[in-house]
Amino acid sequence: MQQSLKKITEKLANLLESVNSAIQTLKIDEERTRLTNLEEQIASPEFWTNNDKAESISREAGELNRYIQGWSELRSELQTTLELSELENDATTSNQYQSVLDNLEARTNEALIAVKLSGEFDKNPAIVQISAGVGGTDAQDWAQMLQEMYIKYANSHGLVVESLDTS
Repeated sequence: MQQSLKKITEKLANLLESVNSAIQTLKIDEERTRLTNLEEQIASPEFWTNNDKAESISREAGELNRYIQGWSELRSELQTTLELSELENDATTSNQYQSVLDNLEARTNEALIAVKLSGEFDKNPAIVQISAGVGGTDAQDWAQMLQEMYIKYANSHGLVVESLDTS
């Protein structure tokens, strides 16, 4: 769908506003402070005296860094694209901006799911139980297909899946 450059610029501005709001909601600045504290702990000479604790802190710092970096890069790309689109006067470039907008819009929508999943327990593992019930063979087949879909989804989103029991 072809959109005018003005509408594309408006959508970019709305996306940037959503990302900035999410960054505030997720308290990314506080997370940066926490990351700095973790990095100071890692830099201390006695850090590796307790290997288990050191490994845990290193892992946490790495995850936190990727998390912060993801939001920062998304905001930066949105800001840069918005600024460039505001300077652009040539309507023939709207196709290029449309493809960039589509990409940024998809990435923003995916990232905004994190805002909905930012509760106290949302970083913890989950146990999912799928039961066929009394539906017979068809229900068992459906339960198995559903399980496979969940596993594929989790794997495609970088989540670890462990099957505890199948019957």
